[in-house]
Amino acid sequence: MTTKRTIARVGCIAVLVLAMNASADIGPSFRLETCAWQATDIVVATQADGADGNLTVLETWTGKLAKGETIHVIDLPIAPIPVSTLFGEKPSPERSVTGKKIVLFLQPATIKEADAPTTRPAGKVFEGTDRHNGAMVSAVWIEENQAYAYQQLINPGPTTLQPLGGELDLVKETFAILATKDELRRIETIELPLDRVRLLAPITSGPYWRAREEAFAALGRCGPAALPLLRVILRDERLNQSDVIRALAAAAGPDAAKEFTGMLQDELAYWKSVGPSLKSGWWNADPAYKRSALQTHSNRLQASLCVLATIPDHPARDVVIQVRELWSSLPQLNDKSSVNQVIKACDEALKTAK
Repeated sequence: MTTKRTIARVGCIAVLVLAMNASADIGPSFRLETCAWQATDIVVATQADGADGNLTVLETWTGKLAKGETIHVIDLPIAPIPVSTLFGEKPSPERSVTGKKIVLFLQPATIKEADAPTTRPAGKVFEGTDRHNGAMVSAVWIEENQAYAYQQLINPGPTTLQPLGGELDLVKETFAILATKDELRRIETIELPLDRVRLLAPITSGPYWRAREEAFAALGRCGPAALPLLRVILRDERLNQSDVIRALAAAAGPDAAKEFTGMLQDELAYWKSVGPSLKSGWWNADPAYKRSALQTHSNRLQASLCVLATIPDHPARDVVIQVRELWSSLPQLNDKSSVNQVIKACDEALKTAK
């Protein structure tokens, strides 16, 4: 836990600041879990002076690149790079990274003919795992056992090179993420669905969101064997209801219509009991536990309607109509300050009802 907190420190600051400035543009930032999960190759490499993206592999954490191999990384910033102070203030020329040791999270480059370099780069060509921002936020520079990565700490504001944490913490957390990813791949090979369900269960509440997302998808592929667990998890308000409901729909298979009709009836009863007493702005209600419960039930309701909209001739017409009527009759439920899409979701579900 300490390791994860250390690596996440700068990222948490950024998230808090971004939350207070939601209307501004979110800039690129390094995210360890995303980079590590998507990378086909993770290596420690050194960048020669003025190498313009050419590097020599020092160590391979995952993938098949060999020590001493030359690679080219598209759009990797060229060292030395000045390090900024906290909250994106002007970089100090006295502090910079040399590029002698960089941890790179890579995938093979897909280069269009029109974008191909005029001079063929040395070695294999890679790009960063971040689809939109490339190598800049798919790399960590190491200097004297300290890690540095590009972060946007103030929104609006620039993305600059910032201290990330200790090198050892970066190594431990990266390998923990890779171990979880490998464990998921191993579980998928197990033949008996009940055995897969048993092993997937703890991952659904684990520390990594990508692992949780994939674990729920894998539970869906386990079929009816996963239904008892998913029904229990559905009542856990700490978890992403959309992931659970998608898994439940996949696991239920041909019985999904019956499953979600029952769920919608439960949600209708809940909103009949709480809806009349709510005030406008309930989506951001205090205290936090009340807000969490309301948002969880709202997400569950909308996700259930979305599933039913994909099932031809489902039997939930009557209950969908009742949900729509309830939302239409209470202005505080159809609150424009929330992300409310219930009436629209009802209309879509009615299109596929019997």
